[in-house]
Order: sequence, then structure tokens, then C-alpha cells
Amino acid sequence: MSSARANLPIFILAAVEIAIGIMLIVNPVGFQFLLIRIIGIALMVLGVIFLIRFITGRKNPQIVDENGKSAGGSNPATLVIAIIAIAFGIVCTFFTGWILGLFAFFAIVLGIFLVVFGILKIKNFVDRKKAQFETSPLSIIGAILCIIIGILVVVNPFGAANTIWIIAGVALIITAVVDVLSMILGNGSKQFRDTQK
Repeated sequence: MSSARANLPIFILAAVEIAIGIMLIVNPVGFQFLLIRIIGIALMVLGVIFLIRFITGRKNPQIVDENGKSAGGSNPATLVIAIIAIAFGIVCTFFTGWILGLFAFFAIVLGIFLVVFGILKIKNFVDRKKAQFETSPLSIIGAILCIIIGILVVVNPFGAANTIWIIAGVALIITAVVDVLSMILGNGSKQFRDTQK
């Protein structure tokens, strides 16, 4: 009983990992929307906290820290942080599609970079062959893979992003299952050893 109670947090964490993994596999776009909105709300809350600190600091300039320096929130940096956090929070919460579009833009940039990098690697391979340097065929395979992945990302940035989220979801589920199995098997072997004593 005490062992089950001790392992309860691990079971809960594994259940959360499996739930998130399933969400990522079933609806990666919906999960991205949810995640960005949660980040947006957290940023707005953080911004409001900093804004309150700034306002209360202006009303209480006599607040000092242990070194005798002013610890009031009236520091202009506090206000700047509050405004930036609230602004980013609003964008993430109410313009989530725009943020996802920005991710797609960066995915396209990454895809172009991969294609260029792959072409440069092929050029380097050919130059080394002409100069009769020893070259590994693995470098040309790596270059071709870079180009293929880059083209796929440029052609379908949303699909590439979704694939990454799906892989992350599968990884989460596998991790959770392995954790639970190792815990169950570990407890089972412990109980077996106890019975042998």
C-alpha cells in the first residue's frame, strides 16, 4: 500500500504524458492553439502582476530590501516588462493563427537553409573528389537527406510542423509506458526478492 502511494506521482505524471501524447497525435494543430493560448494567458497574468508591483511601488516608495535599496516596483523596467508581457499575451491569446503562421514562416526559412546547406555539401563532396581527397559516401547521403527534408518543409511547412508534434506525442506515450512498466516490474522483482528471504 505504501509502495503504491509512493508511486502515485509517477502514475499521475505518466497519465498526463499519455493524455498530452494522444492530443498531439490526434489533433496537433488544436494542441498548438491550446498551448499558445495558455502561454498568452500566462504572459498577461505575469504582465498584470508586474503592473500592480509598479503601481504599488509608486504609492510606497519607502519599501526597501535587506541592503537598504528601494525595492518598490516603481522602477521603469517593471513597467516596461509589464507592457511587453501583456502585449505578447494579447497577441498569443487573440491572434493565435497569426503566431502559427509565423511558425510556418520560420519553418520555410529553415527548409530553404537545409536545401542550400545540402547543395553546398554536395559541392564540397564533388570538389574533394576532383582534388582526389578521401571522401566518405555518407557525406553525400547526408547532403541529399538535407535537401529532401528542406524541400518537404518548404512545400508543406504546416505538415512538417504537425509531423514534429506527432513524433513528440509518440515519444511522450512511449516514455510514459516505459516509466510505468519499469516501475511495475521493479516492484514485482522487489516483492519476489522479499518472498525469497
